[in-house]
Amino acid sequence: MDYRALIFVALLPSIVVWFFFWKYTDICLEDALITYRYAENIATGNGFVYNLGERVLGTTTPLYTLLLAAGAWIFGIQTIPVFSNIILAISGLLVGWFTYSVLIHVGLDRWLSATATLFLLVQPQFVVTVAGGMETMLVLALMAGSLYALCLGRNQSAVVLCALLVLARIDGVVWAGVVFFVIGWNKMRRLPYSILLFVLILLPWIVFAVFYFGSAIPHSVIAKKIVVYEAVSSLDFGSNFIAHMRWFCGALGASPDYVVKLFGKNAVVYWLVVSVLVCLFMIGAIWVFREKERRPLVAMVAFPPLLCIAYLVGHAPRMFYWYLVPALWCCAVLIALGWVVVFEWDKRLSFGSRGWRQMTVVPLFLFSMVLLTNTIIGNLHERSFNYYYQSIEKGLRKQAGLWLADNTPGDTSVAMEAIGYQGTFSNRRIIDLAGLISPDVVRIYSESKSRGLAFQRILDELKPDYLVLRSFEVDRNMNWHGGRLFEDSRQAEFFKKHYREIKRFSTAFSDFWGPAGYITVFERQPNEG
Repeated sequence: MDYRALIFVALLPSIVVWFFFWKYTDICLEDALITYRYAENIATGNGFVYNLGERVLGTTTPLYTLLLAAGAWIFGIQTIPVFSNIILAISGLLVGWFTYSVLIHVGLDRWLSATATLFLLVQPQFVVTVAGGMETMLVLALMAGSLYALCLGRNQSAVVLCALLVLARIDGVVWAGVVFFVIGWNKMRRLPYSILLFVLILLPWIVFAVFYFGSAIPHSVIAKKIVVYEAVSSLDFGSNFIAHMRWFCGALGASPDYVVKLFGKNAVVYWLVVSVLVCLFMIGAIWVFREKERRPLVAMVAFPPLLCIAYLVGHAPRMFYWYLVPALWCCAVLIALGWVVVFEWDKRLSFGSRGWRQMTVVPLFLFSMVLLTNTIIGNLHERSFNYYYQSIEKGLRKQAGLWLADNTPGDTSVAMEAIGYQGTFSNRRIIDLAGLISPDVVRIYSESKSRGLAFQRILDELKPDYLVLRSFEVDRNMNWHGGRLFEDSRQAEFFKKHYREIKRFSTAFSDFWGPAGYITVFERQPNEG
């Protein structure tokens, strides 16, 4: 069988897994709808905005937004979700094709390459990413394409793809940096031309963004650092570092949730699995450095630790698992390479007896079965989890948005934190309590000594006509992002005087989210201005 045809052995089962996962869960992630609303406004001539007339770059993926807007302009805004699924499915297939081609290029057996590619594409987080509507799979396709271009010695193609990558997601600049390192390592004299080409491709967008938004840095990046991030002040550095590293271990494909389902709440087993994966990663990394033709894969070695550092320093919120998927791609490929090297090493032991080989192969076989079981259990877990999660999104947040659309004046402002479903379906001017599209909220948080004081200033200065809060925030005086909603009893009394509860929402699955599964709408009292 031709090696190009063999890739379909990996791609076809992946498509089946993706389709049935999407069909069963009907998943569309909350943040995807923020991008959809930007795309809809562009397609309908309202500009690159979330709220009409407010030029704030609240999406980190202008390239994906423009692609969706083009599809909406041609086929209609109602096709945005379908067009998104098509883009992400094609991107997923390209990731598989490029990954397989890279493995073949560096000398792996074609059947092993196809198996490794299949294993990669059906990883639980990959499946969710393809189906979820976020831009992550497009980001990954551009990364994989640039790596394959490097392997073929097509540096200009790699640079063009890296520039598009930064437009697809701003943290792609980390991958672009390691690609430039590889280009300079191969031939330093090519590096200035590569950087110039990179800048020239990005320059039109930078000029437009500075003129249109006032900055080329997405405002959502600043907001997530100031408002959304779980404040480091609540933890000492050591505790925060451990929490960050535990989160980032998901980039190895070792989710604590799945290991718990396999072995129970046994931290020793979890860290044992992680340790073995790290060892295989390191073996794969050493193999990459041993020969010159493998040099492009150095990018895959450097990217995960650099991204980990960037997220730690940049205070990336640990609640968003899709941040880890690009690093998971690098780790999965290097772990597969390490796995192959170990088996090859075992077969070539000149002094190895049959008993010695059995001693080494049996543990590896058992561990491979654990990883396979981990993947299967992980997919079943994500399938069940996202089914209930999506049921709540549509039965709770979407319904709240639709209720606002039907029961509030069209020119009112609504303050809320979950601006995806609630904001999109309400079709109202949104004051984002997370600050992604609301610079004034970020300013207030940065100037306030506590979240309670910031919330009070938002009510005083921005005067939202309606508020959508998680019910426990008022009932228990707890801010969703940490700390108290009201700093003291005086602020609580002020809130009760100026806002009255008019509607509560829940669904049959609300308990699945715990206290977050109940939301309340408040209306500002007319006599209070």
